[in-house]
Amino acid sequence: MPEPKPSDKPAKAALKQILQDHPAIWQGTELSTTKHGISTGYSELDAILPGAGWPTNAVLELLLAEQGIGELTLFLPLMRHLTQQGRCVVWVHPPFIPYAPALARAGVDIRYNILVHRSSSKKEALWAMEKGLQAQASGLVLAWLDGFPGNALRRLQLAAETGNTLGVLFCHQAFKSALLPFRFRLEPRQGGARLHAVKMRGSFTHPLINLDLPWF
Repeated sequence: MPEPKPSDKPAKAALKQILQDHPAIWQGTELSTTKHGISTGYSELDAILPGAGWPTNAVLELLLAEQGIGELTLFLPLMRHLTQQGRCVVWVHPPFIPYAPALARAGVDIRYNILVHRSSSKKEALWAMEKGLQAQASGLVLAWLDGFPGNALRRLQLAAETGNTLGVLFCHQAFKSALLPFRFRLEPRQGGARLHAVKMRGSFTHPLINLDLPWF
């Protein structure tokens, strides 16, 4: 009788653990889901993104050195574009109440903004983000959430793919998971901000660009 082949399950488990422990490792299977993106409104940023713009079916992490360094200004052109098309922007657990007059002055149609207050629990906030990503009426979900397991991140990514929606997680520490396809770090600099592409689906490079992010 032929000798039984050794199981490759331990090797697969070890490889999976390595990918989870080192989020910067790009996986080739991710390339197949890359789509043409929506322009960010910043030509230098469009030039480095795999889809020449923000992805329309993914969740990305934006690591912040501190709050109030232009992280919302970074997404203003996208908010303006989406709301003028009648698609919603969902705000989940923002650290402040969005100032409607400033958004309106920037060209964002405030009728298409939905706010989930911080009074809700983390579980409820996660649920709200997932449902927002799945909804065909949504185009962008902005969330300020920290410290939840990798399986929740996987659910969020699947929801973004289902709804063809961009999700943005603003956080101060990277999630210990390789499940999300995009990770950026935003740092302040004189006259603007510096954006470091730590991980991008479909790209082997990790560019660092300077952006002029005007206040609004």
